[in-house]
Amino acid sequence: PHFSASGNKSICAGKNTELNATGGDSYQWMPAEKLSDPSAPTVVANPTVTTHYSVHIRENACNYDTTMFMAVTVNPSPVVSLQKSNDVNCNTPTVQLTAGGAVNYSWAPETGLDNITGSSPVVIIDTTTTYTVSGANEYGCVSTASITVAASKNGVPRFVVPNAFTPNGDNKNDCFGIRRW
Repeated sequence: PHFSASGNKSICAGKNTELNATGGDSYQWMPAEKLSDPSAPTVVANPTVTTHYSVHIRENACNYDTTMFMAVTVNPSPVVSLQKSNDVNCNTPTVQLTAGGAVNYSWAPETGLDNITGSSPVVIIDTTTTYTVSGANEYGCVSTASITVAASKNGVPRFVVPNAFTPNGDNKNDCFGIRRW
């Protein structure tokens, strides 16, 4: 008989994986906790910590059997943190978002972001927007965090440009240019 088993696996915390064995007529997986069906050739394992499994495989025709061993390593998920420097208004038209706790980042929506894969994108928006960052750690495990950047018309604009002028010498709107920077 040709007995085989899936071998060692790695998963992220909170996920599951399929383990399988072949070559027999009956199977017994140990430890049975957190397994979908300990007597099936294929089981779904959902361990919360790294667990070492064994499967006892029996073949009935010649009465052969074997026990095979494997481990499921449970890797931690990142704890993604997210901060903003400020909200957007007429005086502060940009926001610096800062994510931490992971190795790689991906931002959504892309609207107003200068970098959708960096840890510290700059945001320029004119409407309140909620941003979500997905962060992956060195094991490929992913977590997300969200933050809302509020946009308002409050504050004094950084610069004021008139939209008309009357160059008639009456000292009112005689010049066209930036009034305040």
